[in-house]
Amino acid sequence: MKILVAEDDPVSGDLLKKLLGIWGYEVILSRDGKQTWKIISEADSPRLILLDLNMPYLDGLEICRRLRNDSYVNRNGYTYIIVLTARGRSEDVIEGLDAGADDYITKPYNPEELRYRIRIGERILNMESNLKDLSAMDSMTGVLSRHKFIQRLEEELNRSFRNNEQLGVIIADIDNFKKVNEQYGHQFGDQVIRDFARCLADNCRPYDFVGRMGAEEFITCVPETTVEEAFSIARRQRNAVNKLIVQPAEGGELAQITASFGIAVSEQGFQVKVDELVQQADALLRKAKEDGRDRIYTTDPDIKEP
Repeated sequence: MKILVAEDDPVSGDLLKKLLGIWGYEVILSRDGKQTWKIISEADSPRLILLDLNMPYLDGLEICRRLRNDSYVNRNGYTYIIVLTARGRSEDVIEGLDAGADDYITKPYNPEELRYRIRIGERILNMESNLKDLSAMDSMTGVLSRHKFIQRLEEELNRSFRNNEQLGVIIADIDNFKKVNEQYGHQFGDQVIRDFARCLADNCRPYDFVGRMGAEEFITCVPETTVEEAFSIARRQRNAVNKLIVQPAEGGELAQITASFGIAVSEQGFQVKVDELVQQADALLRKAKEDGRDRIYTTDPDIKEP
């Protein structure tokens, strides 16, 4: 784990760096407030900071306040701050905690006490990471949640634009799903949704990814893909869905489903927004539904099924 040590005193800073290194941490050392804020603002900045309150250019209290109020800096998750202070008065401690610090330790500190306070911060950050991992997945189907999918899609769109590549999205929706629920019940409907999501995920490429957009609506991101290639992937998904036979867990009548698909692909050399691309695919999905369902429509009107 990386730890940022923000300490203007060279002797104290070097001592902390050596001590943390012995404990197995990777240490980044900063000597003043401006340098500290620059490191914090970087994309891969440490998420645990030992922060001296008294630093030149920008003091520790101001860094705490900035960090807690800057959504861009906090985009990669929570940052745990342990304040280092020579001032042990309760009002000084309260001021640090009120500014956004999570913990404090007074100088001169006991190394073992510092070590355990760092471990507490590490445990809290690990818990936060585990919760983020859980929230990234749709609990019913195991594919990405809507929020996480949109986040990854935006990253892929930016990468595709930088590399002068195309990127496609495939939106798929189970046909007449309301009737499935009415005929078989909601528990069976949940089983259908799980099997449908598995069909989509199992029939795309290893570097494609699937997310759940709504109750029975799912979306697949297909990077580095032309309209024809995206259509080929969607057809593979559709054929798998058409072969899917779902049986209630307690036995009973088998059910077969179909799905409709809408495909939108970004133009090479043009930057498109996430919502624009998704709306294009969604409009084509709705058109496929209106024209009879169990169809695949793309942004190229010459490519469609059946």
